[in-house]
Amino acid sequence: MDLVGGLPACALDKYTRIGKAALKRFYLVSDPLQSFMQQNAQRRNPIALMNMAMFQIESSVLDSYLSTPALEELKTLTDESELASLGLTDSACHGELYRLLRTSADALLQQRLNCWHRVD
Repeated sequence: MDLVGGLPACALDKYTRIGKAALKRFYLVSDPLQSFMQQNAQRRNPIALMNMAMFQIESSVLDSYLSTPALEELKTLTDESELASLGLTDSACHGELYRLLRTSADALLQQRLNCWHRVD
């Protein structure tokens, strides 16, 4: 998990203007993500959808994560509901979105660093 100033980068992406700018830049240079969103996302806010998916991916790898079968099921249902509310209603596509984001994690990290260094 990427940390920025000791905080998980996914939290900064979700809650800060600079983090959202990094996600937007990342999206704009990723042809596979743009294609995926055009084909699968019913609403036209791909940055918000990507933001939620990255938060789900990165926050699920925190060091202190309580897990039971019932909590895992609840987490899965919550994740599906969050993505559906942002336009990705076909739950079969969730895994593909996660895969696209994971395989381009280095490019996202670079955009995060570029945006955060501009503030320093």
